Amino acid sequence: MTRNALVLSSILTCTTFSVFAQEDDESDSDKETEDEVRDLPRDPSAPAPEVARKISHAPRPATHRTGPFTLETYPSTQRLRPLTLPSGVVEARVFGGYDKTTTAGPPELTTKTYPLDVAFEYGFDDQLELAARTAFDLNTRESSRVFHLGGAFSFIDTEKLDVALRAFAALNFNDAEGIKLFDHFAASADTRFLLGEKLYFYGGQDILVLHFSPKTTTSVNLDAGLGYDIRPKLGVRADATWVHFGLGGVGNDTATFVEHVPIRLQGLYVAKPWLDILVEIQIGDLFDPANHMQFLVGAAARL
Repeated sequence: MTRNALVLSSILTCTTFSVFAQEDDESDSDKETEDEVRDLPRDPSAPAPEVARKISHAPRPATHRTGPFTLETYPSTQRLRPLTLPSGVVEARVFGGYDKTTTAGPPELTTKTYPLDVAFEYGFDDQLELAARTAFDLNTRESSRVFHLGGAFSFIDTEKLDVALRAFAALNFNDAEGIKLFDHFAASADTRFLLGEKLYFYGGQDILVLHFSPKTTTSVNLDAGLGYDIRPKLGVRADATWVHFGLGGVGNDTATFVEHVPIRLQGLYVAKPWLDILVEIQIGDLFDPANHMQFLVGAAARL
């Protein structure tokens, strides 16, 4: 039953994005080259040869190295994108969807919400990214009144391995006593390792999560998954939290090893060089998918 639910979710993700798939006409064709002719040092008694040297004015081929990209040259292929935005680029991201949570009883309680997540990211330079995000409930038309502020720093950038440290702190305006500056804090080490021409490893999200209200709790997580670029403009990714340590005080500590496995399925289609269409399915537990499920559809625009 559980595996069938996972397979169906994966098929749903791939099917959704196949609708958007079109024949990708490569627009990054090389420009015309020109010949530069020069005389080389030679034996005066030998015939004077002419040596034609071609100079290419084609754009530098896209790699995933941080730095050479601008808004115009930002890669469409997901595995080649830098983990932080290029310098000066702003990205606005909007996600809307459906969230269902079932709490074990008795009595059993099911809660349905319609979240709308809004995020803004800015490439301060080619290695440093600043970000802010918040959420709304479309059902009640109210804000969550929680704002996440943070950023990311790309500190490893090689031909195959990329790592960016990412952190967010929450401003909570719901507290009766005023603003709680550090309602909770989350840190990640976003890691990507290329395994082939289309396949890559991805992990390191939410390695450390601290909650400070009503009491301090700590979560340490091991997240890992795989991504695959079906086409240059179409990619999918699946990752899960395989190991979890929870520290919440005496008698509340927990540790799970492939017992409770939250999973996330994502798909991305590049509709325009500056516009991505995204689909995301989150399952609260691989072994009990009915407990929590979230389905989101959104878009990301770069300026």
